[in-house]
Amino acid sequence: MMFRGLRISHKLALLVAIVVVTMLTASTLNLLSYRADLVESRRLKTKNLVEAAHSVVAHFHQREQDGTMTREAAQTAALAALEAMRYEGKEYFWVNDNRPVMLMHPYAKKLQGADVSDFADPTGKKLFLAFVELARRDGAGFVDYSWPPPGKPDGTPEPKISYVQAFAPWGWIVGSGIYVSDVDAAFMQKATRTLMAEGLILIVILACAMLISRGIKRALNDVTQATRRLAAGDTH
Repeated sequence: MMFRGLRISHKLALLVAIVVVTMLTASTLNLLSYRADLVESRRLKTKNLVEAAHSVVAHFHQREQDGTMTREAAQTAALAALEAMRYEGKEYFWVNDNRPVMLMHPYAKKLQGADVSDFADPTGKKLFLAFVELARRDGAGFVDYSWPPPGKPDGTPEPKISYVQAFAPWGWIVGSGIYVSDVDAAFMQKATRTLMAEGLILIVILACAMLISRGIKRALNDVTQATRRLAAGDTH
């Protein structure tokens, strides 16, 4: 019904438009779903890595419990082990305590040993107090805030999602996080590849539509001319 009264070329153009809109809508929904899955997978990976780092601390605590290391030696060894740990090249772990005082941060050395209870990100969020509150309430979880990425020349904070986990015997909180910009970069790579592939498909569809349209017009012209000849009495 919706095509009634339209010329064939217009019907074809409308069909192509519907196909294009459908493809773009499906692509957009798929990309949005991909980004959500990407964020969730990075969050889960960060959680698993912090739990692994937590196990390292537990190992040295066990050494203290066994009497093979003093508490001071065990804590020093645990902090050194975590400070040396990296993943994905630049990602790291930090440790603060419940006061909160920064015990170890491989990049923010000037904060080590400092009271960070008043340390806030550009939005005014006192992130270390947020870590302590979450650790006391739930034992572990995610916190959103902003923090400068390692090696960034201007030191501008960027949105970050961190997972923190309390180590109750020593009153420590172990954490690590992901930068939203890293997720966005991975998403843009996927989006670019997807859009380029769909762009090629659309070019092929449009080219085929143009060829079909020309073929139909040519056939209609032939039929029209033949009809006119027959009406004029030309039977050849």
